[in-house]
Amino acid sequence: MSLLREITEAAIAKDADVARLLRLCLVLAQRVDYRPLLDWVTWELKGYPAGVPVPDYRHVSMVNRGLIAGYWSGQIDLPTYQIPEEIRGKLLIHEFRDGISELQHLVTNASKSGTLTIPWPMEFMFKHTQNIVRGAQVTKAWSELSLSAVAGVVDQVVNRILEFTLTLERTHPEAGNLVGFAQTPPEATLTQNFNSTFNGAVQNYSAGGNQVSQTAYSVAPGDLDGLIAALRGAGVGQADSDELKRAIEADKQSGSNGLGASAGGWLAGFTAKAAQGVAAATVSKLVLAYFGGV
Repeated sequence: MSLLREITEAAIAKDADVARLLRLCLVLAQRVDYRPLLDWVTWELKGYPAGVPVPDYRHVSMVNRGLIAGYWSGQIDLPTYQIPEEIRGKLLIHEFRDGISELQHLVTNASKSGTLTIPWPMEFMFKHTQNIVRGAQVTKAWSELSLSAVAGVVDQVVNRILEFTLTLERTHPEAGNLVGFAQTPPEATLTQNFNSTFNGAVQNYSAGGNQVSQTAYSVAPGDLDGLIAALRGAGVGQADSDELKRAIEADKQSGSNGLGASAGGWLAGFTAKAAQGVAAATVSKLVLAYFGGV
């Protein structure tokens, strides 16, 4: 059985062993000598280190809930407007940096509630939940996400591997085989397949280079907090993010319903300076998505 066929069979198995599947891809990446695939597989196995952007499929939306006691009591959904902007995004979107085995362990050992909770630290909770409900005090707070979303992260990994492998098998069925090692696919072919398959969900590498671009989040039209969180996740600095927010608010006050002069000027200036480590094209897509342009 060829290596590509072995990977395909492992991916479509009823109870796929995703860690083993990734190790097979590690063999493939080494044999075809393709660094982008090697990096992605390594990070999925071991976890994403600090400084490496997390693929968009590893970002999961959260809701924030709490228990109140006093004149009123019970469970409520907690608003986040009172949370400082620089940390608000972390309460709305959780990025999983752990290796794939840890994610599978979370799903396998999940509670019957079907949710995963992340408690708020007590000092943080008391500081940022004052006066949310008149006559009541928040006594416990947590961020909550669906375990089905965590399972979806694992599925995304398997689906990407399967698509990449099937596409490569059509043109280079012997890729990764020791016997056919001399028929290693050209780097351009691997790059086209890699970028097409992952479609911005993982880093897009240019053939023969080390350039990286990534779309970390999707942004709903008109969701300013979501836009700022997405830009921060994509690597845009706090000062630049704050400047854009002021520009958008200034445009609104001037009566603009779309990309106004202030926000447009910010986007043009940011694109021109091409902030280090941040893909200008990604930032443009996020900003335009906020205005309903994509």
